[in-house]
Amino acid sequence: MQYTNNYKFKKPDQDDAYDIQNENDNMDLIDETLKNTVDNVDIELNAALKELQTAIANAQAILESLVDNKIADHTASTNNPHKVTLAQVLGGGGSSVIPVANGGTGNSSVDTTPIQNSTKMVTSGGVYTAIQNASPKSHTHGAGDITSGTLPVARGGTGNTAVDTTPTSGSTKMVTSGGVYTALAGKAASSHNHSASNITSGTLPLSRGGLGRTTKTTTSTDYEFRAIKVQTTIPTAIDSGCIVLVV
Repeated sequence: MQYTNNYKFKKPDQDDAYDIQNENDNMDLIDETLKNTVDNVDIELNAALKELQTAIANAQAILESLVDNKIADHTASTNNPHKVTLAQVLGGGGSSVIPVANGGTGNSSVDTTPIQNSTKMVTSGGVYTAIQNASPKSHTHGAGDITSGTLPVARGGTGNTAVDTTPTSGSTKMVTSGGVYTALAGKAASSHNHSASNITSGTLPLSRGGLGRTTKTTTSTDYEFRAIKVQTTIPTAIDSGCIVLVV
């Protein structure tokens, strides 16, 4: 009995008796060898496939990065990479100025300082200078800074450009302190007294301690002022309304 060099299949000699088991052993060895070969091929193919998939993914990532970088560089480029002409930007309108709608200024020049109602752009330096020369939104002033107009009462002013020197009826102006002092000088206080000699006119009523009249009464039922005479003899005649006391 001899055997093959590689897989050791059985090789019966010429004088060996035929044995079916030798054939079966060889078939089992062939089956096992083929199975191992196929399994090894599958393993190698799977490994190769994974390596290929990894290589493809890496290549795709590299390609996407390159494309993204190219797009970013292209977008950031200000060198007009497509060689677009002004006429193409303006749509053949013939204007030499790029309008605001197309990303331009709409003017062929700029202002160096802010100008009211101007449609031009203004230089940054011009804006800076204007800001430096302007006051903050919240600021204060000294009285000497008010050189025109009239400060109203609501802002602590008088609301007028002149004042009265004496209190004047109906006037809306302020009055000087000296004028008020002069007007009040010699005037009585709101609460004060008078002597009887100061009452020089009118009639003092009963409610104020007077008699309410300036003449004697002639009515016997009148309890107001009457003339009273005191004498030692009975008079022969008595004036109307007079009271006589005989003592």
